[in-house]
This record gives sequence, structure tokens and C-alpha cells, in this order.
Amino acid sequence: MSSTPSAGRPGTPRPVQTTVDLTGLHRKALEALARDLLPGEVVRVVILGERDQAIIGTARRAFVFKKGAAGGALFTTEVISWDYAHLTGVRADFGGQAGAVVLEASNHVSRPRRLRGQHEGDPFKAPNAIPVAPPFDAATSAAESLRALITAANAPTPMSAPAAGPSPAQELHHLAELRDLGVITPEEFEIMKARIVHGGSAR
Repeated sequence: MSSTPSAGRPGTPRPVQTTVDLTGLHRKALEALARDLLPGEVVRVVILGERDQAIIGTARRAFVFKKGAAGGALFTTEVISWDYAHLTGVRADFGGQAGAVVLEASNHVSRPRRLRGQHEGDPFKAPNAIPVAPPFDAATSAAESLRALITAANAPTPMSAPAAGPSPAQELHHLAELRDLGVITPEEFEIMKARIVHGGSAR
């Protein structure tokens, strides 16, 4: 794991913890990550798109970075955060000389605020997509990694196994104590003992 400082901010920025190479990621995207990542949150995948757009994934959410008028942010930059709980997957659409990587959102999630000139079918301006140019190998591999992160984050938590009941030996010991204390009669002890020995329960 390495740390990449975000350049251009006053003072000493918090380093961006990462397991992948951040080369090619726009300076403003690095600044946004240094500002928005939680302590211990690590960048695990980066998908670089056209005109400096990018999708950055951690173990819990994805950031979509847009820059300039082509990205619907005019003269500024825009970073949209998508929690994996609101995503169902990642779609990579490639063909000819154009392609896009699209975050597939749950139907019930409210969409982030509209970007300037946003259009659902335009990956340059959509808040959940970035356009990518060929060759598509790197984007395909990164999209697969992001898909795995989303799947892992949304996997159901395994239910803890029910606590094991007392063993037959423990039950017999407990019954003997109850008999010795006079709580149960010797006859009741023998009946309950037989149930335990033959696979029943004393209770």
C-alpha cells in the first residue's frame, strides 16, 4: 500500500492511501480524495476516462470525477460519491472508437443533483458514468475489479451459528446435582437420565 499526496492545497494535505497506481488521475481528483476519504479508507481501483474523467473505488464507495464543460461541470470540477449499498453493478459498454463505464444504481436510490447539461445517455455528463477511449483493456480490467468490490460490499452477512447446547455429559452432571440437592427425586433422575442417554432431553 502506498500514499499519494494531493498537490496544490494549502497546508499539508492528508495523504491518499492506495493499493493501485494513481498516475494519470487529475490533480483536482486527488485533492477531492484527500478531502473526502475517511480515515483508513483506501483507493483500490481507478478507471481513467476521456477528458480527465475517472471512477475511483474504495472498499465501500465509488467516486465519479467530472471536469469542465464537457463533464457538465463548466469551469469547475464535480465529484459524485456512490455508496455501494446503492449500486447493483458496473456495466462496461465498448464499441468501435467509443466506450463508457457505467455504475448501475438501484431503482430506489435518489439520483445525485443534476450536472449542468446532464443527459442520461451521455457518459460525459451522466453522474454515474464516464466515457473511455480505446484501447479498452485497462478499463475492462478495472471495471471487473470495481464489480468485485461492489459484490463484496453487498454480500449478505453470514448469520452466526446458534450456540451449541449442553453436551449429554453436562446435562447428566446437572441432573445429578439437582438430585443431590433434593430438587428431583432419584426416580425422576433415572427417568431423565434415560431420556438423555437414549437421545432425548431432560427438559
